[in-house]
Amino acid sequence: MLRPVITGISWCSSFDHPDPTTGLVTIAADATVRGGHEVVVDGIDAEHQLVWFWNSWGTGFGQGGRFCMSYATWDQLLSEQGDVTVPLP
Repeated sequence: MLRPVITGISWCSSFDHPDPTTGLVTIAADATVRGGHEVVVDGIDAEHQLVWFWNSWGTGFGQGGRFCMSYATWDQLLSEQGDVTVPLP
């Protein structure tokens, strides 16, 4: 990863409370889409196939404002009209 990018995804209700130990969010079977949300992608963990994000809700969210999801979850969200924006310097 060369620089952070911005991604727009559907925000599922199960994303509201990332796992406190790992920061992981998943799309739970009973999750509902609460709307769309833009977050900053700032890290890739290739070994564990995770993508790390900064949220705008302050340091009380997730792990100091950060959370992660699996490649498969992000891929699903992108395929459901998600987007990625790469800021130019």
